[in-house]
Amino acid sequence: MSEPITNDPATFDVEAFIQGLQPATYRAALYKKPALGERITELEKQIAELQGKSKRERSMAEGSDLDSLIAEHNALVDEFSAAVEWFEFRPPTFEDNKAAREAVEADGIDESAEMSFVCYQMAQTCISHPGITGAAFDAIRKALGDSAINGLSSAWVKSLSAGGERLVPFSHLPLGTPTTKG
Repeated sequence: MSEPITNDPATFDVEAFIQGLQPATYRAALYKKPALGERITELEKQIAELQGKSKRERSMAEGSDLDSLIAEHNALVDEFSAAVEWFEFRPPTFEDNKAAREAVEADGIDESAEMSFVCYQMAQTCISHPGITGAAFDAIRKALGDSAINGLSSAWVKSLSAGGERLVPFSHLPLGTPTTKG
């Protein structure tokens, strides 16, 4: 076991302290085919309507329709799920913000274009896709719309305060009582 870290300036090991740090990170999904969600929702309504009928009330054609609707639904759910990309963000630093401003300036982006600037800030702290640029995030935003990038920016916003002080300390939860089989 290593020596405990103390606050005594003569013995405080900054490197050991830094090695023990684990900043909070936040993940968010970007769905590359969000339009499929609308069709999946529509199918779920149709399926629920048919399933709401008793088997006797359903015609043979409706039973066949139900099977084909379920098959289409399941295929679309698989396609939708396969078209997800996860992004993870760490807390930003002053240097990250400075680098984002420099990249915005170098790319000729107007800093007052708030969502574009956020894309550049997100790129600086994205740990799941090293090397992704603000221009790439901005292109994703423009291709899928602001709402699609909002999920990613929400995770990034959470990372802004990830190093903040917790107001309530965490406590252990009691374990359930083990059961015995008789």
